[in-house]
Amino acid sequence: MGRIVDPLSFFTSYLGVNPSVGCPNSCGYCMLEKDTPNPGVVRNVATPRMTLDLLLNDEKVTSTSPLAFYNLSDPFLRDNVSDLLHILEGLEKAGRQNIVALITKLNPKRTSPEKEVLGRIAALKSIKPVILVSYANLPREIEPVSKKARIELMESAKGLGIPVVHYARPLYHGWTPHEKVIEMAKETANVVDSVVIGGIKLQKDIRNRLSKTGAEMPSYSDDEGRRIEINYRNSVVDAFEKVNKDLGVFYNTSCGISNALKIPHYMGFQWNFALNNKSGYCKKPCQDEQRDRCKFAEPPIKSYEERQDETPEYREIRRTEERKVQVFLKRFGLGRTMYVIKHGYVNLFADINTHERRRMMQHIGMFVRTKYQLRNMKKVEQIF
Repeated sequence: MGRIVDPLSFFTSYLGVNPSVGCPNSCGYCMLEKDTPNPGVVRNVATPRMTLDLLLNDEKVTSTSPLAFYNLSDPFLRDNVSDLLHILEGLEKAGRQNIVALITKLNPKRTSPEKEVLGRIAALKSIKPVILVSYANLPREIEPVSKKARIELMESAKGLGIPVVHYARPLYHGWTPHEKVIEMAKETANVVDSVVIGGIKLQKDIRNRLSKTGAEMPSYSDDEGRRIEINYRNSVVDAFEKVNKDLGVFYNTSCGISNALKIPHYMGFQWNFALNNKSGYCKKPCQDEQRDRCKFAEPPIKSYEERQDETPEYREIRRTEERKVQVFLKRFGLGRTMYVIKHGYVNLFADINTHERRRMMQHIGMFVRTKYQLRNMKKVEQIF
């Protein structure tokens, strides 16, 4: 069983900021057991002052790093709200420009001792908050949190101008059958900025907990990841698009956040998706305006080939772009590693761990391929 000691930890789509861990919501599919002991009890890891100091001074964080607060708890728990606001307003005062993801099942109007929580979040102009409301229209024995309060939260946040993502996870046809999907789409499709869908990730402890609820158990094995059957997945997308044809429905959290903020994908995934499609651009489930944002986005680090006859001016531009990559390689002890900057991604001829790769992509906004991935690539022009 894992032990959380560092309040800063890199997850797939963001740097998780967890001054406390644990959540008493008692959802049957909760994954916290793999990350923290006694997951149903909120336990403080760091004070808000210490957390803010880390965010402003730790080398793992830049002024634009995507952050998710209390993703190993719930940001709108009574225990967390006051500390959350202290940290967010501290980042705002420091002029930071971070994307801030708040993944929640709770409406602060009902849970918080603080007044005007959403109003204070809406007042943040430098940092970029996005509220991701977790709601998959599940039976109460699996997810006992108020459905009505979450829909009210979506409506209230949207009314205040806070970008809202409907986080429709975990979806499984035995828990959210087609009629429940249609009901859910009608409830939320016109009050959110985007939707992120996904399946359930199983493991022994989760299966044991779910079996006690009497809920139908998915038939696939624990090593199949966050699975969602393709026909069911497509029916979910169709249900939302029938209610709101302009709504973006996504499979990746970072795609949904980017769409809600109306920016190109902030980790450069679209360039990787494009390489895997004959059209030459990303064809993942998306939304027309968002697809254009990503298709025509300029990479944050430009590719310049080394030339024998290059001018001093050209050489300095090329080296400036290369230094943006080198600064992270040096931090990982890979300062001598060979790499190639391509349009929208970096090919790195070394094997780095998942934590380092996530960190690098989140900081530079480019997709990073490592030596392990490059071994399987067939087109030489995509490597060099």
